[in-house]
Amino acid sequence: MIPTVLKPGKSDHPHTAFKRVVEYVGRDDDEARAKGRQPLTEESCGVFNIEANCGTPEDRDLIWQIMSSDALIATHHRGTKNYRGNPLYHFDVSWMEGEHPTREQLEQTVRHLTGDLEYGKCQTFWAIHRDTDHDHLHVVVNKVILDPDTGEVAVAQKNRFDYRELARLTREIEIAQGWQHAPGYFVAVEPQPGRKEIMPRQEAVGRGLWDKDWQRQKQISNAAGRAEYYMGAESFQAWVALEPAQSLLEILEKSGATWAQAHAVLAEFGVAIELKGSGMVVKAALDDGKILVAKASQLGKWASKASLEKRLGPYAPPSAEIGLLARQAQKNYARAMREQRLGEPSSGNSGTDSDRQARKDERAAARSEAARQATRLGIVVKDADLQHVVSAEKARLKPSIQKARPHGRSRGLER
Repeated sequence: MIPTVLKPGKSDHPHTAFKRVVEYVGRDDDEARAKGRQPLTEESCGVFNIEANCGTPEDRDLIWQIMSSDALIATHHRGTKNYRGNPLYHFDVSWMEGEHPTREQLEQTVRHLTGDLEYGKCQTFWAIHRDTDHDHLHVVVNKVILDPDTGEVAVAQKNRFDYRELARLTREIEIAQGWQHAPGYFVAVEPQPGRKEIMPRQEAVGRGLWDKDWQRQKQISNAAGRAEYYMGAESFQAWVALEPAQSLLEILEKSGATWAQAHAVLAEFGVAIELKGSGMVVKAALDDGKILVAKASQLGKWASKASLEKRLGPYAPPSAEIGLLARQAQKNYARAMREQRLGEPSSGNSGTDSDRQARKDERAAARSEAARQATRLGIVVKDADLQHVVSAEKARLKPSIQKARPHGRSRGLER
């Protein structure tokens, strides 16, 4: 989880900023409509310390009006010494790719963060955006606290080092809810197996508990991780971040590098880089025609659309010749996957008859193991080479399953 404190716009009046921010967070603003994004519904937002709903644009209009009017009181109240600061506090928290928090987890997150930042009594509106690469939570706080019973007014003071505190608090949430750990001012480490601690990153590095090159470690989505487990080979996300990425980086480090050179070096690995939406993706084809896609930034932080266009100029598509080179590439992902799964040699030499028979036996054993795993986990197999093995495995297990099942009892849970 990566928290970010978002400062109000320079042109915002302290008491009209609530309208702009609440509309943005609720997807009610002109920018969201221009991009075809739908306003958020009740499932994607919530409030604390405000007597209002939040599921429609009209509800959210009431929210920002309540926040703004209560904040305005502080500027005319003697108890707050005619407050002239900005009453709005806005931050967001991003989850890693493939992580999708539930509503209960979101509410726990908001309460934990606002409570420890001393905003637990403040009016708070939150919403989750799931229409981007990473789920991210927006939290909007009114620092002015108005007691409806006594009329007393107070202003919650902003923590000068709030970014550090948010880094520590998000590490606590990662541990409690089981999310991946992200780097920050505070990091989660394991001094002893099974015992996690949160400490400043510099201290962790000094004690040898944190790798300075964390950002360079392989970062893949949960789906890619599951694919690696079941395939017994590197995922496309992991593979493309190694030799293809290194070869592209070597081109980029040369003066006068062009898109044609970038396309050509990736084509040697059967990889193409293309525009998609507001970003870029890398693609590769398997032998069966299936297309694998990963974000270009999977190659490295230096491979975002903005970074690449800064070095190479506006994006230019590959030529037909380079496209043909990519389709004929020998060092492609499909070949690398076969080598890892089945132990086939990378050269064109097929070896002796005994070598071929040994590889054939290895492939048969690999298919049988994959079939056993698929049968045990209930996975639907579409690979024609495996379907008959799966059928045989199910037939082999059927007698033992029937024998183990008590007579007359349904297959559902016991009541």
